[in-house]
Amino acid sequence: MVKWLALSALLVGASALTGTDALAKTQSESPYTYRQTFGSALRMVKVDLAFTVTEANPDWGYVLFEYVSADSGARKNRAAIQLVESEATGTVQVSVQVPQMPSFHEDLILDKLKQKLHEEHGAPPERARKKETDEGKKREEDRPKERGGGDEDKRGRNPDNVVILEPERDTLKKKR
Repeated sequence: MVKWLALSALLVGASALTGTDALAKTQSESPYTYRQTFGSALRMVKVDLAFTVTEANPDWGYVLFEYVSADSGARKNRAAIQLVESEATGTVQVSVQVPQMPSFHEDLILDKLKQKLHEEHGAPPERARKKETDEGKKREEDRPKERGGGDEDKRGRNPDNVVILEPERDTLKKKR
């Protein structure tokens, strides 16, 4: 019985070590446009790092390539860069995956991409601040407007018992 438990524990441990690839990925936000980020990522992989690009699709937002490092010897590791544009924030979500390697390799690729974007395109655009001010204007426009004492409806009458919102005090007041 003890031999059976030891053997099964050994098999479970061995399968955990030699099992499937890790599904970890490293993510970051790029304040640059989607087109700038995708172009810089592709040039970085092909030209700067001299990796073989197996597939790239700007419409779907990914670059697949073979990652080789000194840590892996001559072994070619599958790797991917994925880009997703966020319309809400105006940024591009960048994720890097090198499943067979430790996560610091993904961090290195992201750091190189950030550096390349800054070298090629300069300081990031000021789009985030503009969107915040636009949202502030929309909030002001959406606030309910107070009705004055002489307000009348479409027929020229002043409706009785109208409840209005006073934003300054956040209370309801019954109009007389």
